[in-house]
Amino acid sequence: MTITSLHHLLHFVKLIFVTALIFCVILSVASALFPVRTKAFLMGLLGRRRHIEIASPELANRIRARYQSETDQLMALGFSFLFFEGQASPLASALLIFPAIVMLLMLSKREVISIQHCLTFVTARPIFASGDGTSYGHPNGLGIIFHTGFQDGSRLVSANYGEPFNDVDRSGSRYIRRLHARANIHDTWTAHQHDVRLLLDEGRRIATELTFTDYVAIIG
Repeated sequence: MTITSLHHLLHFVKLIFVTALIFCVILSVASALFPVRTKAFLMGLLGRRRHIEIASPELANRIRARYQSETDQLMALGFSFLFFEGQASPLASALLIFPAIVMLLMLSKREVISIQHCLTFVTARPIFASGDGTSYGHPNGLGIIFHTGFQDGSRLVSANYGEPFNDVDRSGSRYIRRLHARANIHDTWTAHQHDVRLLLDEGRRIATELTFTDYVAIIG
């Protein structure tokens, strides 16, 4: 290799490093300011997601350990464990978007990450059912989310993290989101129950079948 070629190679490596560093800084700032949108952006870059039910005992133990505090709080509110769910994306797609940076950002939120069969990138979490059989609750690296589906196809989503969002989002009145920024799990659940009662007063009826298939349909 000539001196000129070596110089060009070093320049190219330096350019890649600087670009990756800038990308990391931008995503770090975006993650702090807009955690929900940033996470959705990253998962979109990772490729088409699919939801899987986690069966691996080893991965299940990692999920339990990560979310033990949140589990204890949910169970104190009457929730019971349903299943472990994972959002899976093709690992090959991650090779296109600085996978180390993406993984570091997810690890900074203490997401449970697994590479399965050397082909699939999975982020995993536990899913719980409320004691009254109306709602799902699940923690993730950002906070807590509660979901309630209704027989007319609408759904109510409450979270204690993220940037402010409209009460009615992309699906019109069929997709209702509530933000309770920095609220604890107890207060977020109390607020969610209050909103559920308001929707019931409007004449909606809860879809009470809490299964993995139903959960995937609700979260979209």
